[in-house]
Amino acid sequence: MEIKNIEFAYGRQKVLNDISFKLRDGKITTVIGANGCGKSTLFNIMTKNLKPQRGKVLLNGEDIQNLSLKSFARQVAIVHQYNTAPCDLTVEKLVSYGRIAHGGFNRNYEEDQKYIKFAMDITGVCEFSKKQISALSGGQKQRVWIAVALAQNTKILLLDEPTTYLDIRYQIEILRLIKKLNTEYKMTVVMVLHDINQSIAYSDYILAMKEGKILSEGAPDEVINEKLIKEVYGIELKVENTEKGKFVMTI
Repeated sequence: MEIKNIEFAYGRQKVLNDISFKLRDGKITTVIGANGCGKSTLFNIMTKNLKPQRGKVLLNGEDIQNLSLKSFARQVAIVHQYNTAPCDLTVEKLVSYGRIAHGGFNRNYEEDQKYIKFAMDITGVCEFSKKQISALSGGQKQRVWIAVALAQNTKILLLDEPTTYLDIRYQIEILRLIKKLNTEYKMTVVMVLHDINQSIAYSDYILAMKEGKILSEGAPDEVINEKLIKEVYGIELKVENTEKGKFVMTI
């Protein structure tokens, strides 16, 4: 996926200004930045929820605006920040919805069941497959929504703040799962995160945004420093070098 010269404005307020970058295949790319910098708008453009006013998002060389939603969903899986489902829907049924882009229910029953089982196994939701989605904790629900995305059987996974509202245990569980999908199943991952240290620890590549532009991009150890933190977040924080990489002192 390649983002080329994207611009977007709400009325007279420009939110994205000439954004360009190319995803690294088989890597985890994380978008960071202060609230209001344009992260969510960029995510919505990359996921076809918004149409750019200038520029293109290319997938295998084709503008995603020219792709049908089903065609796009066969290539890119998405986990939004806010997800809803009927309260009485079971986990297994919800995960099966991930196969809709491949023709609907039971059209290719054996293939559908293979990917549904894979998605539920790797996310660890099989134990509550018969439970209603409303009966699950926040962390369990998030794993279910990731399972829905994985059932699509795509090579690209986009996640918008996947750890929001989760306690630290579930945050780490979700991030470890994302890392596993990348390292063991070679998925190309793009996620938006708020936690700077989690971004450093779980990313191969970082895009730091400010006021609708990409201020800096590169490997975490190359990008993250005290000057960048000050520019992006408007606060002075010490950045330490540790055996496991950079660490931002947030207290």
